[in-house]
Amino acid sequence: MILRDIRIFPEVGSCSEDIRIECSRSADMISSYLNRVILKKVRFKTENMRRICIVGNKNPKSQFYSNSSDVLVHEFQFNESEYLSYEGQRKNDFFIKYFEQGLLEISKQIDIPLLELQEGLKSFKEEGYKNEWTYQTRQFKTLGIKCKLNCVVTFEKFVLTLQIVKGKEILFEREVIESLPAEGLFQYYLKDVLLEDNAITVLGKLRDTLLKIEVKTVEDKMTFETVYVAPPAEEPWTWE
Repeated sequence: MILRDIRIFPEVGSCSEDIRIECSRSADMISSYLNRVILKKVRFKTENMRRICIVGNKNPKSQFYSNSSDVLVHEFQFNESEYLSYEGQRKNDFFIKYFEQGLLEISKQIDIPLLELQEGLKSFKEEGYKNEWTYQTRQFKTLGIKCKLNCVVTFEKFVLTLQIVKGKEILFEREVIESLPAEGLFQYYLKDVLLEDNAITVLGKLRDTLLKIEVKTVEDKMTFETVYVAPPAEEPWTWE
């Protein structure tokens, strides 16, 4: 069995619902970073543990425990006033603090990739508290270009950008979506990038077209014109 997922979040009822939702979005960003940058590469083998959850609670259990879904749970005292004392991006430090404490306690009794996860938390902070990656790359040989869908999640927002490159040169860049931060948004938003009739189209799973760029070539020079961009939804983190 491979340890594939690590999470930190406040339990329902441990704080006000608004704070819990805000915490979950921010904490998901850190969890996604650790899963992608550390656990995916380490592929740490365990006997019966697929996921670690570090859970904030009003009355935390003194010992960690495992459930029937192969999840190891460590609880910590969630203090809403302490969380609110952190401002802006520094709220990430609140979760980093309890991530570090929880992982250290677990490592005293169970073998986990502690050093790698500690390094991951350190690099997340040093990189400016952001989680960024290329979700998808499409190569269109007829035009000699590559299209990249780049994702960035910070404490404030989630941004998806279309980037068109030729070799090392960036020919065009355009924001596709800006939304509230939430881990996994790209999985719901994105379906594919297509080239049809000299137009690059970004398709979404819940909407037909998110962005359409017309490609023109004049005297061996390529130009790009935005012909359609989907309007934002009423709720910025969902598409109807």
